[in-house]
Amino acid sequence: MHRCAAVTLCILLTPFLVLYFSLSYVLGILIVMMILPRLWLARELYWSCPFLPAVFRSQGVRGTLLRLGFEVSYTINVVKRFCTLPLRRTLPSFYIAGFPKCGTTSLASHLRRHPAVSGLAGLPYHEVLSKESHFLNGALGPNRANSSLLYRSFFPTIFTKFWAEQVVGVKQWMVFDACPLTACLPFAAKRISALTPNAKVIFMMRDPVRAIYSGEAMLRNMGMPLQWTLSEEAPALGRMFEVGSGEL
Repeated sequence: MHRCAAVTLCILLTPFLVLYFSLSYVLGILIVMMILPRLWLARELYWSCPFLPAVFRSQGVRGTLLRLGFEVSYTINVVKRFCTLPLRRTLPSFYIAGFPKCGTTSLASHLRRHPAVSGLAGLPYHEVLSKESHFLNGALGPNRANSSLLYRSFFPTIFTKFWAEQVVGVKQWMVFDACPLTACLPFAAKRISALTPNAKVIFMMRDPVRAIYSGEAMLRNMGMPLQWTLSEEAPALGRMFEVGSGEL
């Protein structure tokens, strides 16, 4: 399709798309007011991301308010994506599967700047959920982690693909999921193979000593009540102490 024709088509479809997405957003607000769907979605998400409740708890009353606002916006986002599911036809072309604290966030951020690559259609303000679906480890329930239909809800619509390929002119538009926990899940490889048999997988590596120290620092900064610390034995282990005292 010629670019001028593609742009014209986009302009003609814009009012209908705005109406469609606006109605899905309104429906999301109405469902939030029912409370139970919000509680169910939050429960499933926290089951797959157990560090999130700890982050909110560590901030007291402010954290409670932040948690409420987060759950409301998350529910609206999920409902909106479900309502527009007929327009979401894409599954990942590749995965950034791990490992934690090895630069997956930086790589995902750089890749999203390329016109031929898109990440998730998640919460744009949330660093984790804007790049990590956590679908494979049960964000929509562990019994639903094999559904390609539900997995498609995490990714942009066909109009993003249309814009990239027909207007911008990229050869092939791709989407990816960048959840570093994927590499740590014993069942992830089987699920990825079943859902996207032709997808590529990227593994990020790092000095494991630095990664472990960085992981502990991140978890403690998020408020996770860890019952252990690597720092206790660090003075007796010169190399670990020297490496760990550097960049986290």
